[in-house]
Amino acid sequence: MLPGRISASAAACLAGGILLVLAVLAGFTPAQLILGDWPPIFLAGGLLLLLGVTLRWAARSGRAAVKVAAIALPAVAGFLVLEVAARVTHPFGPSPWLLDGELGYEYRPHAYPEINGDGLRGAPVPVPKRPGVHRLAVIGDSCAFDLDIPWETSWPVKLQQLLARDGTREVEIINAGIPGYVSAQAALRLQRRVLKYRPDLVIVFVGWNDLNYSQIPQWKPNVTLAGIPQGYDWLQRRRTIAGSRFLAVCWYRVVASWRADTVYRTKPSKRPPTGIAFNEQALDLYLRNLETIRLTTERAGARLAVVAWPSLLQVTPAERVREVEPKLHATFRLLPWSWDEWQTGYARYQDAIRRFAAQKPSVILLDPTPAFRAAKDGEGLFADMVHFTPAGSELLAQTLADELRMASRERAHSGNVAGLR
Repeated sequence: MLPGRISASAAACLAGGILLVLAVLAGFTPAQLILGDWPPIFLAGGLLLLLGVTLRWAARSGRAAVKVAAIALPAVAGFLVLEVAARVTHPFGPSPWLLDGELGYEYRPHAYPEINGDGLRGAPVPVPKRPGVHRLAVIGDSCAFDLDIPWETSWPVKLQQLLARDGTREVEIINAGIPGYVSAQAALRLQRRVLKYRPDLVIVFVGWNDLNYSQIPQWKPNVTLAGIPQGYDWLQRRRTIAGSRFLAVCWYRVVASWRADTVYRTKPSKRPPTGIAFNEQALDLYLRNLETIRLTTERAGARLAVVAWPSLLQVTPAERVREVEPKLHATFRLLPWSWDEWQTGYARYQDAIRRFAAQKPSVILLDPTPAFRAAKDGEGLFADMVHFTPAGSELLAQTLADELRMASRERAHSGNVAGLR
């Protein structure tokens, strides 16, 4: 029996070594080793090598070692079965994101069916603008992107359709919004991806994440999601731990989820004030980034419209917070502020947006706040703290279209359907 064990150990070590060599030849790097981002071939090679060493040790060490091996081998086999099951039930493709040293991240071309070859949401738009075409570009965060709303019914598309009904010009829309973006990223993405399309009007819908990130310990000037550990993992789709999908599923689905739920576990309706001071520096940077966007837009010959972004905070009285807690969960589980602190911080940003537009006569202020407050079911317009339901998305498009038409009438001498010049 001993020679058989020795032979089996040698075979396992040889197979494991071959797989490890193949992993290196396939591009496995020391950085991946340190980060725990191990490909399946590396994990399998390591397990086979460990199995071979265990068998070899058992052959040389007598009965005690054989007993240890008798326990270890079924454990390894069971782990492999669980690993295969995890990879079958939780398949993850490559990350849809491209990491960038300046921009932080953006979509890979064709990352999803609705992402075009330039990483923008929607059908490809020809770079040379045809005569008579009126181009609107939307930049900003997940609200600009209109997260979880199908592209065909998203508010930028609805806005395009509403303006096109006026019949004076053909209207095209470019959606350059990216979930998780802050104002600094929107400013840079405008330069990199949008201006080559020569938009007539740039609509900036950004600021929620500037406010979000301003209250976390990892905040620094113009911090992005890629600069936050949890955000970086999400962007990279690191769904393996030490090369194991099974361990990752256990971690993200159980441990990490439990930890997130218990860090700020007090419900919104019961959470006391934290005493975390409002981040004045973050707001100042936000306004400077808006000014950068304005200057960049106007130097390109376009006009800027700034959206005073609506929120569930606007339409929910304090006495009804308990009733909308399920919609607040995603935000409150990750961020520390109390309901009153959120109200104060949000109001500061909204006031700043309105002052910015008032001080810049060339900027169009798009403020859907009155329409959202006047809606019969204001809470039904939001899927969570800030993202829209289909009804909210439709109301936003209608409100922005009405306000752009009003701006057009006020600037009728320009002859532009949306008051762009």
